[in-house]
Amino acid sequence: MKSIMMLLLAVAVGFGGYVYMNQPAQVPKIVLEDGDGNRLGWADLQGDKDHLLLVFVVPRCPISKFSLEQIAEIQDEYSRSLSFAGLYYGGQDAADSFMQKQELAFPLYGIKNTPDPMAMNELFETVGSAHGMRDVLYGGTILILDSEQKLQLKLEKEDLRELAEKLQSLSI
Repeated sequence: MKSIMMLLLAVAVGFGGYVYMNQPAQVPKIVLEDGDGNRLGWADLQGDKDHLLLVFVVPRCPISKFSLEQIAEIQDEYSRSLSFAGLYYGGQDAADSFMQKQELAFPLYGIKNTPDPMAMNELFETVGSAHGMRDVLYGGTILILDSEQKLQLKLEKEDLRELAEKLQSLSI
């Protein structure tokens, strides 16, 4: 009887540890500025939607272009439950120009214009991939955040092909 209790306790502790270690990451609060100088946080980007899809866009990056194409394919279907925004590796003027040239149906925000670059670094550390001595976010990386700014999904590199399937599995 004692060995069964010890086994059950070990299973409970192991399961509890697994659940704790696999909780969605809380992304740090950041502030972005749009082209008019308005400051926006996650809640502003998400609006009244249940989730926010955030894409990291690097100029002249084929993976960023691929991600934008993937988003364009699913945007109509998911626009009732998802807000869409992008973080552009550059200034806001360049982000606005890129957005117009690509005819994007969602806003891009230049990360060089962030009023708090330390918060942006913290975001990279929280959701980035280990690369040598620092964490990086690859061009085209897609994040899905819930209403509490917890990371529900992260797709990068080859996994970007699975965007539609992953959104279906999240029941968004």
